[in-house]
Amino acid sequence: MVKAEMNTRMASILSAADVQQLIHQTELEAGLDSLLGDGVIEQSGVWLLRAMLPEGFNADLAVSQSFDRTDVECSANHVHVEEFVDASRCWSSLQIVSQGHAFAQRLVVLLESMGAFEIILSFHEGADAGGCIVTFHLIRPGEEWLAPDLEGYEEDAILVLRTAVEQNPE
Repeated sequence: MVKAEMNTRMASILSAADVQQLIHQTELEAGLDSLLGDGVIEQSGVWLLRAMLPEGFNADLAVSQSFDRTDVECSANHVHVEEFVDASRCWSSLQIVSQGHAFAQRLVVLLESMGAFEIILSFHEGADAGGCIVTFHLIRPGEEWLAPDLEGYEEDAILVLRTAVEQNPE
């Protein structure tokens, strides 16, 4: 089961008919697909995209130098979508968002059997833009990456997808 939550800015982007059509027609770019192809790895309770791991990465050291495991995961799994699409093409903002959305949906499929995760798609357009970013983290009590009120992100469009392992009743 996946739960989705978004702020008004993202709802406005995703509700446009042309964006919905674009999302349904989007095939994930090879660069983004390859990040998923290597899968995820758990190291000392930290979940990471294997393809994003720097050589010699030490999760225990990273946690000791960060706020918590969630901070390490979101920082290490921080995918700037624009960096993983075909640079020879001219991409519109909506095409980039649709690639980010497709990547986030594929992350859901990859992670949902492994536990309760939060997959975050953010988009910021403008001169000081951060672009389109997808990251994820395991949901842990007392550890948050985002503020609870997504509307507080006034300049960013935010979509949060939460996976949950269904419990089998006994």
